Amino acid sequence: MKLHLQAAVGRHRLQSYDARGFVVNGNYHSGGTLLGLRDPIHPWGPERPEDLHVDHFQLLREDPPEILLLGTGSRQRLLLALLSQLRSQGLTVEMMDTPAACRTYTILLSEDRRVAAALLPAGW
Repeated sequence: MKLHLQAAVGRHRLQSYDARGFVVNGNYHSGGTLLGLRDPIHPWGPERPEDLHVDHFQLLREDPPEILLLGTGSRQRLLLALLSQLRSQGLTVEMMDTPAACRTYTILLSEDRRVAAALLPAGW
């Protein structure tokens, strides 16, 4: 799915996604991708959402975003233990399916919010 251009300059523009990956700043990244406040990290994350661990988010602790969107693949998976651990470390996290996380990231970025997105491919 193609997304609209964001207004935030110097940030990671998520331009589109498909079942296997994401187009960020004009480059296709296969597999999971972490769009933090610094350089995009790819590949990122495990093959399955259930294998996500708090260590996958280590880089975000150095410069925490206002909100972290966690795209868990083709459907929302509520990973309560992980959510609790991330929140206890001071991260504000919203878990949703990856298409919803991509749309929300685009909106928040256009509002110039300090948003990060940890995205597993929509086909997973």
